[in-house]
Amino acid sequence: MLISTLFSAFTFSQEIPNNILKKINAIDYTYEGPNGDGVFWAKHKKTGKWGMFQLTPDEKKSEELIPMAYDSINSFRFNGNVTGVWNDGKVGLYSCYWSYGDGAKQTVACLYDDFRRITVWRNRNRFEYTAVQKDGLWAWIDWKTGELKTEFLYETTKDLPYPMYYQYEFEKR
Repeated sequence: MLISTLFSAFTFSQEIPNNILKKINAIDYTYEGPNGDGVFWAKHKKTGKWGMFQLTPDEKKSEELIPMAYDSINSFRFNGNVTGVWNDGKVGLYSCYWSYGDGAKQTVACLYDDFRRITVWRNRNRFEYTAVQKDGLWAWIDWKTGELKTEFLYETTKDLPYPMYYQYEFEKR
């Protein structure tokens, strides 16, 4: 949280300095835009794979958030727990860089056709769950461990049963 608070105090340019792109061997980049945190996606010159980086406030260095190993990467949703990373048409999940203090890490391998983050509010507490799709059917997955919590039996995410495997989370609050 300290990092994102620190970065929100700075305004980043729309251009990524050429010396940073050269240092990370990037041939192309996409800038996240006006939220001011300096996050950008860069495409590796040789592999053509994308990674996610963040500029320092002085825009002289960048920090790797997700390595350049993916065909595409979703953005971290504001206050979200995970982001999707795609390879060969399959999605995996990375834990959010800013939420857990140990940086981003891939918690779910690129095995699924799609994913959805589903937010549930209970007693003024926000819980974020993740569903994954395989062969047209949906299941709950524990995005922290990659463990499937239900079988792939549901045609839509609305058909998924209440995520009972999180009942412990609700009870301990």
